[in-house]
Amino acid sequence: MERHARLTIGRVFSHLVERITCMRFTSNKDRYLNFQIIHSVIFHRIPMGMVASYLGVTQETLSRV
Repeated sequence: MERHARLTIGRVFSHLVERITCMRFTSNKDRYLNFQIIHSVIFHRIPMGMVASYLGVTQETLSRV
């Protein structure tokens, strides 16, 4: 049980570090395109407001991208 929890926490931490790095060092357009690629299954089913919130931009900024 401890091993499973440690591995799960490691994956979550890795994902969090990747997301923070992406938020700080990539442009809005690159983040949007990356989101489209990674989450292609759900991309067309969620509102753009939620996508904008996830990417850390306003809806107006996202519409310009």
